Amino acid sequence: ACCLAGCGTDDSTNPADDAGTPLDPLSWSVLEPGQYACGHRQLTTTYTPPGDVGERTIPVHVWYPSMVAEGDQPKYSALFVDEHAWEDVPLAPSPWKGNDGFPVLVHSHGHKGFAGNSARLMCHLASHGWVAVAPEHVGNTLGDTPDVRPLALYYERPLDVRAALDFAAKPAAGDPLEGALDLSRVAMSGHSFGTYTAWAVAGATFDKAAIQAACDAGGVADCTPERMAVFETDLSEKRAKVVVP
Repeated sequence: ACCLAGCGTDDSTNPADDAGTPLDPLSWSVLEPGQYACGHRQLTTTYTPPGDVGERTIPVHVWYPSMVAEGDQPKYSALFVDEHAWEDVPLAPSPWKGNDGFPVLVHSHGHKGFAGNSARLMCHLASHGWVAVAPEHVGNTLGDTPDVRPLALYYERPLDVRAALDFAAKPAAGDPLEGALDLSRVAMSGHSFGTYTAWAVAGATFDKAAIQAACDAGGVADCTPERMAVFETDLSEKRAKVVVP
């Protein structure tokens, strides 16, 4: 898996007032961009979901606060240039006092979407001193979604969120993200089909009879007993203290 090793940590100070006093991000209006630039990295992680589906490798996008706003800009799905973010710029020092690092937002994109769909929201949070993490749900993105969604996708989505958060929380030794996240302050959001993901992360339970009916009607594919059984397990993410579906 790749990491933020090339990113470094910004040695410059955080935003300050005219007297040089560091500014508190909680004093900034949430209706306006914050005073950080938005950095971006695309990472990759691999995990093995249950249900006999094999290893799963997913891109993980990270947006983060920086004091640097110059250089290359991200291009999502090799198509969409983000004019509000900067690729591989240094991570700013944490401005938060009395805790262990940056608060975190984990985000789930919609059906046939991609992580960069909500990049403006991710950058808005980064500009206010957050780290935003968004897995790309392989098999349900712009170019790889089958006509009939496979059953495993419905539990892979919340597990992608868990894997992305695991990866960001424990990067390679020496990575700028190492120890930079405050895992007592994690929020989860989701758009469209990501709303379903957010409910699963929040701990919503599943109606197996309804799932079976959808399988029998042909609306869902590859409904093996092993994959049906996964919906009886805990797919929630306890680190998410706030969920915004």
